[in-house]
Amino acid sequence: MHWTDLSVVYPAQWVVIEMLDGDRVAVVELCADGCAAKHRAWELRAMHAGRTFCSVHTSYPKLDFDRPIAVAASR
Repeated sequence: MHWTDLSVVYPAQWVVIEMLDGDRVAVVELCADGCAAKHRAWELRAMHAGRTFCSVHTSYPKLDFDRPIAVAASR
């Protein structure tokens, strides 16, 4: 699914997504708030090394990370 499609299907939601090839993402989980989403993304990264999980709110107009996810996750 592309980010623009996801934000239409899940409006105003905190989600945990997995980054796939290109600009595609997969919704892994809907969360009650940003804290829960961030915590769940950290858990998934720990359990599945080599895969990229992010916590984001679907109101964001686009996915645009200014640094690699692995670096952001380690801070």
